[in-house]
Amino acid sequence: MSKPVEEQIRELKDKLARAAHERDEYRKLYELASIELERLRRHIFGQKAEHVDPAQMQLAFDAIVQMLAGTGAQPDAGTGAQPDAGATSSPDGRDGVAPNGASESGDKGRQARPHGRQRLPEHLPVERIELLPPEAQDERATALVRIGEEVSETLEWRPASFVRLQIVRPKFAVRGEPEQGITIADVPDSPVPRSLAGPGLLAHVLVSKYADHLPLHRLEKMFERWGLHLSRSTLCGWVESCADKLAPLVGAMAKDALNAHCIAIDATGVLVQAKEKCVFRRT
Repeated sequence: MSKPVEEQIRELKDKLARAAHERDEYRKLYELASIELERLRRHIFGQKAEHVDPAQMQLAFDAIVQMLAGTGAQPDAGTGAQPDAGATSSPDGRDGVAPNGASESGDKGRQARPHGRQRLPEHLPVERIELLPPEAQDERATALVRIGEEVSETLEWRPASFVRLQIVRPKFAVRGEPEQGITIADVPDSPVPRSLAGPGLLAHVLVSKYADHLPLHRLEKMFERWGLHLSRSTLCGWVESCADKLAPLVGAMAKDALNAHCIAIDATGVLVQAKEKCVFRRT
């Protein structure tokens, strides 16, 4: 006995709805797989700096495989993602990943770094603080004999400080011959004439401003915390005077750079698709 027409129409509509749903799911999977494939192609065939470990490529398709499993479809044996030849299976079932979460091929080329406390450099100045037990600080200390010591080191910070550098130039005269006049050493040259700043302070201001990127108003506040007020206008005058002194050196460096084969002015890398068509032209 044949089914009623209404029931057949209802079954056909249900099949059509299921087919449309599966079509939409496979379309999502196709778009996701296309994106992952394009990304992996760039990693494989791009520049050497962009290459990745082939053992990690299997992980990129885990989401696709899980989505396929969720829809009830099984990946085809010929086209499904297969474990890479260099990948290994871990006890938890993940391919290409060691139990500790790192790939096996990545562990081979990675050197183990030593752990533990870092040794302090030998060139640092040493300050000793000696701690005596209470028994060695009273009358009982006469009955004790020192047999050794235990030394532990910590890294401490001593803030920078200003010093008053006095340059003393003794005066001399010839005994019994005052007409010979007075003998005294010449005044040492200063980068900034008639300035209170010595070469070390001027170098510190320049390095702080141009190497450490500290503006002069911050240096002014730092110097105030160290107990000396130096206005930013004074610091600006020192920078200007030092710039005039260093202008010949900067000009020589610029001339040397312009005579070079090429100048690297930016570290931003740009991928060149046709290197054989690139021609260097000096301007």
